[in-house]
Amino acid sequence: MVAPTRSFDDNVASAAAQLERFGAGQLMHFIDGRPTPSASGDTFENHSPVDGRLLGVVSSGGTA
Repeated sequence: MVAPTRSFDDNVASAAAQLERFGAGQLMHFIDGRPTPSASGDTFENHSPVDGRLLGVVSSGGTA
Protein backbone atom coordinates (compact mmCIF):
# COMPACT_ATOMS: atom_id res chain seq x y z
CA MET A 1 0.00 0.00 0.00
CA VAL A 2 1.30 3.44 -0.90
CA ALA A 3 1.36 6.00 1.88
CA PRO A 4 -0.86 9.02 1.28
CA THR A 5 1.03 11.99 -0.09
CA ARG A 6 0.84 15.41 1.45
CA SER A 7 -0.15 18.45 -0.55
CA PHE A 8 2.19 21.33 -1.23
CA ASP A 9 0.18 23.47 1.17
CA ASP A 10 0.51 20.81 3.88
CA ASN A 11 4.29 20.76 3.38
CA VAL A 12 4.53 24.57 3.46
CA ALA A 13 2.52 24.68 6.70
CA SER A 14 4.72 22.00 8.24
CA ALA A 15 7.91 23.79 7.20
CA ALA A 16 6.59 27.11 8.54
CA ALA A 17 5.93 25.53 11.93
CA GLN A 18 9.46 24.09 12.03
CA LEU A 19 11.09 27.36 10.91
CA GLU A 20 9.11 29.56 13.30
CA ARG A 21 11.73 29.21 16.04
CA PHE A 22 14.36 30.82 13.81
CA GLY A 23 12.29 33.99 13.43
CA ALA A 24 12.17 34.61 17.18
CA GLY A 25 15.62 36.18 17.34
CA GLN A 26 19.03 36.29 15.77
CA LEU A 27 20.42 32.90 14.73
CA MET A 28 23.96 32.86 16.09
CA HIS A 29 27.02 30.72 15.50
CA PHE A 30 27.41 27.67 17.73
CA ILE A 31 30.97 27.87 19.06
CA ASP A 32 32.38 25.79 21.90
CA GLY A 33 28.89 24.59 22.78
CA ARG A 34 27.37 28.06 23.09
CA PRO A 35 25.37 30.39 20.83
CA THR A 36 27.78 33.18 19.90
CA PRO A 37 27.14 36.35 17.85
CA SER A 38 29.57 37.33 15.13
CA ALA A 39 32.62 39.23 16.36
CA SER A 40 31.78 42.13 14.05
CA GLY A 41 28.12 42.18 15.03
CA ASP A 42 27.18 41.91 11.35
CA THR A 43 24.02 40.02 10.40
CA PHE A 44 22.06 39.24 7.26
CA GLU A 45 18.43 38.43 6.52
CA ASN A 46 17.60 34.91 5.36
CA HIS A 47 14.62 34.77 2.99
CA SER A 48 12.58 31.79 1.79
CA PRO A 49 13.34 30.78 -1.80
CA VAL A 50 9.70 29.68 -2.09
CA ASP A 51 7.92 32.94 -1.37
CA GLY A 52 10.58 35.47 -0.39
CA ARG A 53 9.33 35.92 3.16
CA LEU A 54 11.81 36.64 5.92
CA LEU A 55 12.83 33.45 7.75
CA GLY A 56 15.15 35.10 10.24
CA VAL A 57 18.25 37.14 10.92
CA VAL A 58 21.57 35.28 10.92
CA SER A 59 24.98 36.22 12.34
CA SER A 60 27.49 36.80 9.56
CA GLY A 61 30.67 34.76 9.67
CA GLY A 62 34.11 36.15 9.06
CA THR A 63 37.74 35.20 9.35
CA ALA A 64 38.98 34.07 12.75
